[in-house]
Amino acid sequence: MAAFLIAGATAAAAADEKPVPDGLTCPVEIAGGERISVGDVAPTPGVTGFCIYYLVGETDFEAVTMTLRITNADYDWEASFKAPKMQKGGMTVVEEGTLSAPLGDADAVASVTTLAVAEEDLGPVTQSFSTLWVFDLGDGRKLSLEEEYNNVSEPMRPPLREALLKAQHP
Repeated sequence: MAAFLIAGATAAAAADEKPVPDGLTCPVEIAGGERISVGDVAPTPGVTGFCIYYLVGETDFEAVTMTLRITNADYDWEASFKAPKMQKGGMTVVEEGTLSAPLGDADAVASVTTLAVAEEDLGPVTQSFSTLWVFDLGDGRKLSLEEEYNNVSEPMRPPLREALLKAQHP
């Protein structure tokens, strides 16, 4: 556990030193979440910048990871998010549709997809989830927010998600 804490502190310190990618607003700390990584190069086609946040609760089972991405017209969220998690990760679609959410100073409509997989032998964790919000910013740009969590940490998500989306200025 100590090695994990040291590694987390090292990752957070390194994330503090890197510049935030153009098109994203990524404070070091926000709504209890800590920025652990930033970058302008990603293996996913079309992603032009990202910021990763980590939020931990009181137990080992309470953790949420959120990744903000700014993308160009080459970004295909179905191919980079949905397909691999379903084909390789065994996840299934739990919910799909559009929702309105605050984005910066206004409300915006996002395509939202939630995938889930059953877990075994993880104590109180019986399901893991991944939710992707995709906002079309126009001019071929998109902003996405991916949330990774489980049935125990699910209630921790809204404050961090809302704060990250409200901080953006597309």
